[in-house]
Amino acid sequence: MSNEDRLREIEMKYMERFERGEAPTLEELIEYYPDLSEELTEFVLDFIALEKAAERTELSEDEVADAVAVQERAVEKAFKPVSSFQELRAMAGKSLGALAKIVHLPMSVLDGLERGMIVLDSVPAKLFERLGRAVGRAPAEVRALLQTGNRRLRPVHWRAEAMPKRRKRGAVSFEEALRASKEFRASEEEYRRDWFSEAEQE
Repeated sequence: MSNEDRLREIEMKYMERFERGEAPTLEELIEYYPDLSEELTEFVLDFIALEKAAERTELSEDEVADAVAVQERAVEKAFKPVSSFQELRAMAGKSLGALAKIVHLPMSVLDGLERGMIVLDSVPAKLFERLGRAVGRAPAEVRALLQTGNRRLRPVHWRAEAMPKRRKRGAVSFEEALRASKEFRASEEEYRRDWFSEAEQE
C-alpha cells in the first residue's frame, strides 16, 4: 500500500472516529504513524477548521493554543534534525546488522556506505528508498546524510592507511563492495537478482 493510500485510509478512520467522539489526539496519531507526521498534522488542523469542530467541542482560545503547541512539539520530536546517517539509524533504534537485513545487504556493504567508502552515484536508487522506509525519512534525506558521511569520513580513512594512489582505494562502487563481501559469495544468486540489472547479471 502506498503512503498516499495509507494516508487516505487513516484520514477516513479518523473522521469516522471523530463523529463517534472517539478520535485520537494528533499527538497519538503521530506516535502511531511517525512517517506521516506532517501530512496528518495538516489534515487534522484543516479538518477541525473546515468542519468547525472547535466550535462543537467548545474549546477556548487557550485550549486551542495548548493543543497546537503539543502538536508542534510532537512534529518537532518526530522530525528531529540529525547530522549523520549513524545518528539517524540510532534514533530509529536499528543496529547496523538489523538494518542490513531489512534492506537486504551484507552488513559490510552497509558499513562501507556509512563510512563513506562507497561512491554514492553508483548506489541503486532503491537502496535509498529502502533505507528511508526503514528509518522513517525521505530517500533524499538519507542520501544527503550519507553524502555528508562521504565528505567527512573518507579523508580520515585515507590518513589511517596513507593517501591512496588511486581513487578506487579510497572509495569503491556499490557493485565492487557487494561482490567483495563474504555474504555475496555465500548467496551470490540472491544478491544478483536483487541488486544487479539484467545486463550486470550476465
